[in-house]
Amino acid sequence: MWSPRAFLAKRRAKQAAPVKATPFRSVRGTVPLIGPVDASNSSWLNSFSYVIHNDDYGIAITFKDGVTCFYPDTTGDQFDALKAAPSRGTWVHENIIKNKYITL
Repeated sequence: MWSPRAFLAKRRAKQAAPVKATPFRSVRGTVPLIGPVDASNSSWLNSFSYVIHNDDYGIAITFKDGVTCFYPDTTGDQFDALKAAPSRGTWVHENIIKNKYITL
């Protein structure tokens, strides 16, 4: 027999259960290939990595406001250039900010 008390108890138990993620797959469905690289000294970026997202390769960037954007069709060479850039925020602004992206 259904009771609201039992229903609410089950619902609370499900909400309290931690989300389990495998060590190599994030909750958002991306698989990091290289990184994440800490960019906390940047005024724009927190971190970035080279990932696979839905069978597309590209750079995923987490900005200071907490938003993570995936830039498909960016290359490993671009990732290396971003990693070596003296100003990573400027590099992103000049090279890939106008590319198509997916908010994760």
